[in-house]
Amino acid sequence: MQFDADGQHDPRDLPALLAPLAGGACDLVIGSRFVERAGGYRAPWTRRAGMLLFSGLTSLAVGRRLSDTTSGLRAYGRRVMRLCLDYFPQDFRTLRC
Repeated sequence: MQFDADGQHDPRDLPALLAPLAGGACDLVIGSRFVERAGGYRAPWTRRAGMLLFSGLTSLAVGRRLSDTTSGLRAYGRRVMRLCLDYFPQDFRTLRC
């Protein structure tokens, strides 16, 4: 699980973030700062443009709409963590699944 400490995410959302993993519905959950919360996080326009670009490209690549690919609120299942061990920077290799 990844939870950035920059105040953009609400810790009360953690159970909802973890539920799809625990239920076996998916292997990766990304919490979005932009879904269902009117008046929430608002990035500067230059950052928003970059986030929209990355979200659009990633959504095209995976065939699913992703609203917040730069989110610091993520939960990873075992299968994803095993991939991280092989493909992420060296410091990820200290983790064991």
